[in-house]
Amino acid sequence: MSAMLLASGAYASQACLACRRQDINAGFMVQYSFCKTSDECVQDVWNYFNRNCSSDWIRAKQLTLEDCEAKAVTCLDFEVDDTKVAQYFNRTWTLPAQSYCTIKVDATREPKVARVVFDNTSFLGVELLDYQIGDPITVEDEVQEITIYNGADQGQLTFIISFSGAFSVFSSALLTASTAAALLLF
Repeated sequence: MSAMLLASGAYASQACLACRRQDINAGFMVQYSFCKTSDECVQDVWNYFNRNCSSDWIRAKQLTLEDCEAKAVTCLDFEVDDTKVAQYFNRTWTLPAQSYCTIKVDATREPKVARVVFDNTSFLGVELLDYQIGDPITVEDEVQEITIYNGADQGQLTFIISFSGAFSVFSSALLTASTAAALLLF
């Protein structure tokens, strides 16, 4: 049995995080399973009748960051204000192996819309349902925490985080309507 298997049932493994990310992002008819004792991730384990796991195969997307013993590290935060509208603030960021961080995006100040994009990676795990790398995440009039983790098979993971501020669609439509009305008065 691996020395990394802990009494709590948690398992300190980068393979655990990578398997979790693969299973969460897998398409229809594909699933990944993880064996704690062998530190092994297998696609469609039901196809392997003799693939034994002494600790039982676990559907990888059922694992939590805590199950994989990911370590919390410091991350960037972003607070939007009117000076950040239509500007992109790009940062190259690195997550060490077996780590995660939580980004706080604050859109409570005007213009009350913030966007964040994660890019230049295929291995970043993002704890948002159905999120795809490269798609913008829009936060409106609230503070939202977004947890990301290193889902690479091994080593550190470097990627780009892009933040920006924006006006909401409603605000933009209202501004356009009021501008058009003012022009009609002249």
